[in-house]
Amino acid sequence: MKQIAEIKATAMNRQRARTWLEKDFLVDFGFARHAPISIEFGDDAIVVTLDSEGPRKVAGRDRAGKKQVQILDICEPAADRDKRWKGAQRVRVFAEIGRIVIKP
Repeated sequence: MKQIAEIKATAMNRQRARTWLEKDFLVDFGFARHAPISIEFGDDAIVVTLDSEGPRKVAGRDRAGKKQVQILDICEPAADRDKRWKGAQRVRVFAEIGRIVIKP
């Protein structure tokens, strides 16, 4: 599994903790826009898996004159995030084909 990014661990959206990953190269790991996914919230990591029956989908947007950018937008209660990340200001993102792991 390869580390592909380091992102802010303290973002908020509408009073909920937000983990936001916006990278055009997510498609290299199979995470194309609209691909169905499942998300598992563990004690010390968030695992995102490609899942044909998954209840969520990879989001995305078009950049002006550029290729599509894939987005993983994961929201949860702030208390859950704070317990998992144990006060970390940034988290690391690891990926392999079909699987992304986010951890401090």
